[in-house]
Amino acid sequence: MAIRISLGQVKDGLNEFEFHAASDEVGLNSELLKDGIDLRIIVEKVSNQLDLDIEIKGTMRLECDRCLDMFDKEFVNKFELVYVVNEFEGKIENDDYVRPYSAHMRYIDITKDVKDFVDLSVPMRKVPYENPDGSCTVCGKTKEYWNSFIVDKDKEE
Repeated sequence: MAIRISLGQVKDGLNEFEFHAASDEVGLNSELLKDGIDLRIIVEKVSNQLDLDIEIKGTMRLECDRCLDMFDKEFVNKFELVYVVNEFEGKIENDDYVRPYSAHMRYIDITKDVKDFVDLSVPMRKVPYENPDGSCTVCGKTKEYWNSFIVDKDKEE
């Protein structure tokens, strides 16, 4: 299944859609997302243009970069797409967020865009939240514990 917005359901003005998608529906690794993703899409239709404001929410299952334990991390990512009817395509700037569509299309498929933005939500540094005392919420170890493994080469000489 793909994430598609039926153009027959989109009326002039504001339209709101909500979806839940499993990780395999979006083309993502099922080990990455805990329970799939929730999408909230607000479509504003103005004559020959569709403005899509998309919010993605979910929980990622990540491996801690420090202790290698698995932990859950919630994420929220928002992005915008603009679709313009083909006949006005030459009058718009070439942009990744502005796309042409035909007025005769049945639906707009945003699956690839959602997959890309979920991929962008994966943090580069995968560490869980810390308690107020600086200890890890998953393994309980403190920064001092991890710093004890760092060898200062200047002190060795």
